[in-house]
Amino acid sequence: MSHFDYLRTGMLRNEVDVYVEMWNEKPDEINQFISKFNELTQTQQRKGVWILDHLSQRNSAAVQPYRDYLYDLVTHSKDSSVRRESFGILYNLELTEEQDGRMLERAFCTLSSFDAETAERHQALQWVLRAAKDYPELYDEIIAGIERVKDIGTPAWKRYSAKLILQLEIKKSKALSSKAKK
Repeated sequence: MSHFDYLRTGMLRNEVDVYVEMWNEKPDEINQFISKFNELTQTQQRKGVWILDHLSQRNSAAVQPYRDYLYDLVTHSKDSSVRRESFGILYNLELTEEQDGRMLERAFCTLSSFDAETAERHQALQWVLRAAKDYPELYDEIIAGIERVKDIGTPAWKRYSAKLILQLEIKKSKALSSKAKK
């Protein structure tokens, strides 16, 4: 029996909230999870990172010390669920300018990857859209990335992509015109 047997398939949302609170109150639980990560089952890894994601939304300071490890999960994990949740966690943390740049680069790669799952692409999209608020010239690259993969994936992704491209064109026009007025 493992210490992390509570990280199991079928966890309900209210259970996740209980564990988020537990990990918030007992930071050693996070330390143990990170240090034993490679020894855990795939389900335990996924559920634990899910808890970390919710914890980062409530108390990013509790997860902040693990940002380098989480970046490693985004870039090296073979499990798309772990990569997706790690993307979300890092989105909530304070990153150095270099780390933020690397995450933005990773987000662009994920967004336009034929191998990325739709949910992972969605997390990447959050990163690039946040960057485009400050750098509207990125809209062209975002649109190109979505165009590249809009016809793969689920029917929902295909519809969403087409609508999103239109919305991004409008945002780009507005952002560039307001930038020109300044």
